[in-house]
Amino acid sequence: MDYPKSVPNVGLVNGKFVDENTTTGQVGSLIPASWGNAVTSEILNVLKAASIAPDELSNDQLYKAISKIVAESGVTKEDFSKKADKSTTLAGYSITDGATKTDVANLLPRAGGILSGRLALNNGTDDSPEISWKTPSCTANLDLVGSVLRIFAERGGETVFPLQLDAAAKIPYFFGNVAWHAGNFNPAAYLQSAQLPRNVLTPSWWRCGDTGLTIQWGATGSLGADARFTSFTMAFPNVCVAVLPIVESPAPGLNEIGLTVTYKVKEGFSAVCKVYNGGSANKPVTYIAIGW
Repeated sequence: MDYPKSVPNVGLVNGKFVDENTTTGQVGSLIPASWGNAVTSEILNVLKAASIAPDELSNDQLYKAISKIVAESGVTKEDFSKKADKSTTLAGYSITDGATKTDVANLLPRAGGILSGRLALNNGTDDSPEISWKTPSCTANLDLVGSVLRIFAERGGETVFPLQLDAAAKIPYFFGNVAWHAGNFNPAAYLQSAQLPRNVLTPSWWRCGDTGLTIQWGATGSLGADARFTSFTMAFPNVCVAVLPIVESPAPGLNEIGLTVTYKVKEGFSAVCKVYNGGSANKPVTYIAIGW
């Protein structure tokens, strides 16, 4: 039940009826028949519930009806007055299967402890609730967004993401940068520093995983006045930029040796090795080649 707010021109002031005031010019409120009937029906329904016959000349029937209904319900004044004395424990209400404050404190102690079993954080969305660690100067958070496990920190008004693990793409990110993974790094295809050969005559190569820059080294057979082709350990994917040949251990008296690369391609190079008079030196050559 409420005031007839929806009735046009009913004349409520501050939501209530007002009398006419000829001094101020205030127009008196209207009391629609529908509203008056509704109020009367509300009161008559209470009398009916209490089995009290309406009496037009009686002004205390609503009070008597409410008192009778309360009395027949079995609730006394003493019951209301004792409400503040009700038990403050679950056992006082005969609840025997509820967790008490002590139970919760023992399960998740604020001062530390052991939690056995799985703890699931799920709010029904693709952004799971966060677990946070706080200090006066920094907050670190852990959460799961979609299929990405994120560790991020808030410090000095800045949010950074030191680590993100995309389970769907199988890609890790460090501070927003993609780290190496099975898709962009194949350890078997690269020479590790611990595996560099002790003998430079052993052909091998190294490639930068970021730029593709490749360095190869090895040795030729005996080279003379006629150009001889030497194949690289592997062909450069794009181009060979330079080849640096070096005569290995020149014999005494052969200190005037001319060594020239005459031709280079991705697959290898040609070179000649001559003595001062143009004759063949017939010397093996070690080399370093650079490309990508």
